[in-house]
Amino acid sequence: MEVRAFARCREATNLRAACTGLVDDLHDTWELPSVYLLIDGRLRCQASRGYFQVSDGVTPGVGVIGRVVATGTPEIILDVTQDPSFIAAIPGLRSEVCLPVRAFGQVVGAVNLESRSTLGPEAVSFLEQASAVLGRRIEELGGIPEPSLAERLGRIGITMAGLTDATAVARLAVSAALDLSRMSTAALVLRRGEVWTLAQVEGPLSPAISSWRDTDLEVLGGWVWAGTSSYFPDGEDVPAGHAFLAGSIEALSIQPLVVAGEVVGLLVTADPHAAAHDPVLTGALEMLASQTATTLTMVRTLDALNRQACQDPLTGLANRRVLIDKLHAACDTEGSVLVLLDLDGFKGVNDVHGHAEGDAVLCQVGQQLTQAARAGDLVCRLGGDEFAVLGHGVGDLAEAFGQRLLRSIVTAGRVCVGASAGVRVLNGGTASSALVDADAALYAAKRLGRGSCVVWDPSLRQATIDDAALVADLRKGLSRGELRMVYQPVVDIHTLQVRGVEALARWTHPERGEISPAVFVAAAERRAAIAELTTWSLDEVCRTVVAWPSWLEISINISAAHLTNEAIVSEVRRALRSSGVSASRLVLEVTETCALSDLPRAKRTLLALSELGVKLALDDFGTGHSSLTHAHALPFDVLKIDRSFVSAAAGGDKRAVATVAAVAALGERLGVDVVAEGVEDRTELGLLSQLGCGLAQGYALSRPLERATVEELLATVWPALTPTAVPTPRDPQVRSVAH
Repeated sequence: MEVRAFARCREATNLRAACTGLVDDLHDTWELPSVYLLIDGRLRCQASRGYFQVSDGVTPGVGVIGRVVATGTPEIILDVTQDPSFIAAIPGLRSEVCLPVRAFGQVVGAVNLESRSTLGPEAVSFLEQASAVLGRRIEELGGIPEPSLAERLGRIGITMAGLTDATAVARLAVSAALDLSRMSTAALVLRRGEVWTLAQVEGPLSPAISSWRDTDLEVLGGWVWAGTSSYFPDGEDVPAGHAFLAGSIEALSIQPLVVAGEVVGLLVTADPHAAAHDPVLTGALEMLASQTATTLTMVRTLDALNRQACQDPLTGLANRRVLIDKLHAACDTEGSVLVLLDLDGFKGVNDVHGHAEGDAVLCQVGQQLTQAARAGDLVCRLGGDEFAVLGHGVGDLAEAFGQRLLRSIVTAGRVCVGASAGVRVLNGGTASSALVDADAALYAAKRLGRGSCVVWDPSLRQATIDDAALVADLRKGLSRGELRMVYQPVVDIHTLQVRGVEALARWTHPERGEISPAVFVAAAERRAAIAELTTWSLDEVCRTVVAWPSWLEISINISAAHLTNEAIVSEVRRALRSSGVSASRLVLEVTETCALSDLPRAKRTLLALSELGVKLALDDFGTGHSSLTHAHALPFDVLKIDRSFVSAAAGGDKRAVATVAAVAALGERLGVDVVAEGVEDRTELGLLSQLGCGLAQGYALSRPLERATVEELLATVWPALTPTAVPTPRDPQVRSVAH
């Protein structure tokens, strides 16, 4: 075969021109040529022809090109559809030929041909010559130049930003510091409170640095307390009296990790030989320290939120998410049982003694159940006053196990509550059916009276019949006008200005009296009546709010069941058009604890609702499945912090305080409002203000109000609540925005 000259490549005066020239030479004959070079651990596309897009930044070993560079072996793929690792940059490709490029005895890249038809032996021969020409030209030009300092910093930053583990961040920071500083040893020191800890160290001076005491690390922190960098290019310049630096360390550089003006760590580089001060490298290390501080802060925030997604913040027990995960396997494990427990008379504790006393009871019950359970059992708080225990190896002693748990609940102090239990022996089925059956057993236990325990059996299907009867009454009640809305204000914490109200459904049954929304809403969801309840709620709210001032927003809860059915979009559009209410005044709340199992469909529905102009709120944020995923992936305008976080933070729980502050900061970054729910007193208001929350609702501000009361306040008190006229929450005269 004729020897190809590849003149454009041979005559190029720089590496980029050589790669471009080679691709142009190849393109004279072949439709889709490209050249990749290994730069800073990634394969970078230097030139290509015939593509409308290309793959770049490929890791050696990934895809055909990455595989060729990793192994140094040419590859001929006659049918790319049969290669699972093939990366298709454009559609319709049929075959690929890829050869490694060698310079100075090492693989430095690859030359690649792709085609929409089958490539034959001629293509292989052609590419062998091209690869050899490019390799020689790389050697003649002195090799592949090292990436610039700015490029290295940028790639380090990109890699670090994708990490979600603090240890991995520390390792990368230290290895990057070694690469940038030209010193032999690097270390990362972190500060929590007043304690300094050596998190990571690498290099020959590791023993010396590892011997530093907490007080030594504190001394180093003192040198950079103002947020500046310290550099000691020679051991003789180290301040006298610092014996821990004497000996093998002759050069030392320290960069602070600064977050919100506070030094939270140190990036240390050291060498046994004196080194001249290099301001450029010092600046690069400062940027690395800043990136490390930012990434560690985000990782810790994500860790805290992820922990909260699996943990009840009040009791510290596992939550519903963990229970469901464990139930999937337990349903097929012989001898496993699920026990649901509901406290008897707990509502009276909150009503008579307040939520603080109620929270203390819940924590005590959680501790007692944990002590009564056995090693390997899972104790969870599902929400409110409902707990669950997943027991293993119980077998025929299911009822005795449930009774044992009930007897463990012995409350002390001013209150006394008991509990009822529903037990489901797990013998197949699904996690969902196990929860339904255990709930039916619990419902039967509560009907028997306080302290009862019922093991599920098929006769409890009657509970389903009762459920159906309740929903039938609900449908009649909707048509007879038995339901009404009450409204709880949402208030600006700093000014006490009313921003809006949340509409809450109430049902007065003609025979049973007041029925809790938790009961009839749940029944409506179980019996496919939620759409009718939602239609009534939307119409009632829109008819009401149209007569109220235009500045007042109104929130309404919608079921998670609606998120997988885009019919809700048409229903909201109809209600807005028929009433004439501006869409911007309506806020639709989705409770996070409802499982968003089909995120793509939920996202489509929420996006369609958002396009109508209504606002969307994520209720009970932090208590459900993948909080951050929902906040990031779904178009929410409001995040509502669950009451359990608020009360825990007010009680001094540092994790809860950090979580509330993190959510407030997250809301600010995302450009969404953050509302704290269930605020009970002025102490909580003050704390929320300090943590950055702007809005709140709860009994400290107002109980839910009847429509007539709202209209009276709109005509008298609320219009006067302006930022300049309202006293601050610390004013002892401030009692409630409802007065």
